[in-house]
Amino acid sequence: MRHTPCFPWLLIYEIAIALLVTICTGLLLRSLVAVVRIDPRFRMDHLLVLKSVRGDYWRNLNRTLDSIATCLAGCVIFPKR
Repeated sequence: MRHTPCFPWLLIYEIAIALLVTICTGLLLRSLVAVVRIDPRFRMDHLLVLKSVRGDYWRNLNRTLDSIATCLAGCVIFPKR
């Protein structure tokens, strides 16, 4: 019985895995470019950003909700296209 070295098989597996990783990276980059090019359908300069409240959250909740309602009172809601 003759023993064959494993080196050729390991080399083939290594090349196959490298090819698989390269293909997956290309697909991931293509998907990332597609996501970046998507139009968000809103203007980025008119975003309302809220900061999370820490500490006395429950005591300040009513005041926080009132301030959010005041901010949202001036917002315009656009219908779907």
